[in-house]
Amino acid sequence: AAAERGLSSPPLLAFAETWLSVVDSVLLSAQRRLTAVALASLLALDPCVLPLLPEVLSYCVSVIVDLDPPPSADGSEDADLESQRRAGTRRHRMQLSGSDHSAFHRRFDASHVDPLGALSLRASLSACIGSASSAHGAHFKACAAQLDPSLLEQIQLAFGDAL
Repeated sequence: AAAERGLSSPPLLAFAETWLSVVDSVLLSAQRRLTAVALASLLALDPCVLPLLPEVLSYCVSVIVDLDPPPSADGSEDADLESQRRAGTRRHRMQLSGSDHSAFHRRFDASHVDPLGALSLRASLSACIGSASSAHGAHFKACAAQLDPSLLEQIQLAFGDAL
């Protein structure tokens, strides 16, 4: 954003812009979840990042739609989706690991040490958005008011009234 206008970007803004330029190449679900939380967390750190609000929220919405669909009305699919998500993380680790490391990955998955598997993506991203709103107040609200109406609708479907 600032670089396009010929201005020198603050380091945090340059960092966020760089991540946003490569997020489409992050394909694995665990890394997409972590990237979404990291990008959303950057919003609260410095108001210089707020011009990237549309791109960050668009990415977060796409990750939620892909990886954390809303629960069914009767809740019957919740356990199945959770087990599929955990299995996907385990399957990814097993595919990346060689035979020498597969026992380690099995024990690691069984230990539930990795907090990413238990992370409630929707709640974490909502908290990050709430933190950014609290930290930047009127400036955040002004940036949110400029969001494209279709993106705003997607955000409201994904997060409710987080904005």
